[in-house]
Amino acid sequence: YDGRTFSNRAPTRFSFDFAIRSPIIDGLILLYGRNTIPINDFFWTAIEIYQSRLRFHFRDTILDATNTVLNASTWYHVEYQYVDSTILVSINDCQYVTTVNDTLNTYDLSNVQLYLGGLPVTGSLISGLYPSLTQVNTFSGCIRNVLSNGYYLDMSKALVSANSYYGQSSCTLTNLYTTPSTLITITTTLTTTAGCSAHFTTFRFIWNVKKSF
Repeated sequence: YDGRTFSNRAPTRFSFDFAIRSPIIDGLILLYGRNTIPINDFFWTAIEIYQSRLRFHFRDTILDATNTVLNASTWYHVEYQYVDSTILVSINDCQYVTTVNDTLNTYDLSNVQLYLGGLPVTGSLISGLYPSLTQVNTFSGCIRNVLSNGYYLDMSKALVSANSYYGQSSCTLTNLYTTPSTLITITTTLTTTAGCSAHFTTFRFIWNVKKSF
């Protein structure tokens, strides 16, 4: 992010856009969590594709977006707002809500990373740290406009990447979804269709990000 700011604690707002290629298979879109044990003393967040729908992990709480069936080559805007113990999730115009318990034993961020498009499966132990995830390296599609509390992730480069392309995108996927102006209010300039910043990936992006309290 601009300023290396990422927030996963209430109150917070997080959003991104994504599109997937056909055929649609289970795969991890995003994980923000520790890369070493223990993992559950940190409020980790993951979003994955499961049976052509989105599944959200907020540590030990799972939210399935059962009413939103994903279609290939369609852009989806995903946003969640976290206030007190309530998380409101929005996928395009469909909303879901859940409650969580984020009581933590540690706020140590030294081993916390943001992974986009999957987890490394070679030379890393992290793929085995989150057994509740269905698949960790099979996502195929595009991720763009990753936004946390008004800060965009700098998607011009990745800390580590494999089988992926980052930076400027032609944005030629069909069925573009335009975010309603009522969903997010930010002071930075929104990226346009003609000049969007996006990621086309088969799997495995890693960002080293820091959070301020």
